[in-house]
Amino acid sequence: MTRLCYRGEQKREQKFFHVMGTLMFKWIVIAILVLVILAGGGAAVAYGRAAKKPANVWKSAKVKRGDLNTTVMASGKVGPVQTVQIGAQASGLVKEVRKGPNDSVKKGEVLALLDTELLDADRRAAQVRLNQVRAAAALLQIQHDDLRLRDLKLKSDREHKKLSLDRAKATFDMTKKVYDRSVPLVGMAMSQLDLERLQTEALNANRDHSMLKLDVELCDVDAEQILADTRKLAAQEEQAQADVLQAEAALARAETNLRYATITSPIDGVVLERTIELGQTIAASFQTPNLFKIASTLTEIRIEAHVDEADIGRIAAGQDVKFEVDAYSGESLSGQVLMARLQPTMLNNQETTPVTYPVVIRASNPADAVHPFGKLLPGMTASLQFTIEHRADVLLLPAAALRFKPENAPAAPSHATTVPKPGAAWGTIYLAGSDGALVPKSIAVGASSADSYELIESPLKEGDAVVTGEKHDGNLFNDEGD
Repeated sequence: MTRLCYRGEQKREQKFFHVMGTLMFKWIVIAILVLVILAGGGAAVAYGRAAKKPANVWKSAKVKRGDLNTTVMASGKVGPVQTVQIGAQASGLVKEVRKGPNDSVKKGEVLALLDTELLDADRRAAQVRLNQVRAAAALLQIQHDDLRLRDLKLKSDREHKKLSLDRAKATFDMTKKVYDRSVPLVGMAMSQLDLERLQTEALNANRDHSMLKLDVELCDVDAEQILADTRKLAAQEEQAQADVLQAEAALARAETNLRYATITSPIDGVVLERTIELGQTIAASFQTPNLFKIASTLTEIRIEAHVDEADIGRIAAGQDVKFEVDAYSGESLSGQVLMARLQPTMLNNQETTPVTYPVVIRASNPADAVHPFGKLLPGMTASLQFTIEHRADVLLLPAAALRFKPENAPAAPSHATTVPKPGAAWGTIYLAGSDGALVPKSIAVGASSADSYELIESPLKEGDAVVTGEKHDGNLFNDEGD
């Protein structure tokens, strides 16, 4: 009995859960159907609102005719055309300082003076040394003149002794002939004593000839000695001349060091920085210390901009540049591209970082009563706009019209099958119909600026209104910044 009651209760529970499951499934199906219906109705309403609204709901702008400038943006630093770091090549105590920051200078004008006592002493010592070596060279010249005179005298003596030698030779030959002829006459026409006297005369004549011959040979030896002395003296003269040149160089160096004690400006300009003070000791033995930093006249300045590698191909010398600086915000200044340098710049020298190229711009910076060096000062940051291309008298489409992408708008027509002109691209804009419905149009645009595109191929004409956004789309700002 108990088992039958338990089975009955189990069947009632199964029936209850079956009924409840069926009811829950039905409610879930109903909820899903309601959500689907609501979503479809919302989409239809949204489509209806996008496809057809009152005409005054759309914000529009007109197609205009005018000039278009294609630009590239960059930033750079204002600097002088030329900057010179002026150092000291001489050591010494700073005796006088005549110029400071913001002072105008002329080429050759004295900026500072160093004490010259030691430098002047070095110059005097170099002068004394030069005088000594010049005196030594003069003595060698005197010796050279003496040798020349000795050589002339020796040549004269040799010629004289050569004549005497020839005379002695003739005398010897004559006495020998007389002696030879007299030998057969001894005992007949001549005595033995006379023959012996003739013999003695012949022997003496021979001895005189030999002595004179030795004298001529000694003259030749003296000539060789004079030649050797001349060569030695020539070497001494060369050494003396080298000593003179060395002493002259030392004197020139001392005089140059003395001139270096006067620090002058190499250019016309203005002093940007001074790093010395009166009484300071300058030591230029191991490294040239920088004393002044001078910029060329600031009536013309140079801006070094860094242009991205994607834009550098469109930068060329002679292009016009517009720029602004923070100090005169809103004031447009102009310049011109001087050159685009070949050396790239990479952040931290890493090849994976963006690459830029330095572009040098020159601009005028006239002085006035308020700004004696011009309004633009070295170090100012300039925001630059390079004029890459100028298109005159073309149809201009507001850029906001291409940016406008309405939700659930009518499908845009397919672009024309023809290929637009080189540099142009297809796009879609929207016109507002009389009933507020959006009408898509296919257009081709070319060059662009910050706020306009050049219309290349389009059914639009000057004065046509194109949709750029909604007037009441819930945004605080619309496309035109109203």
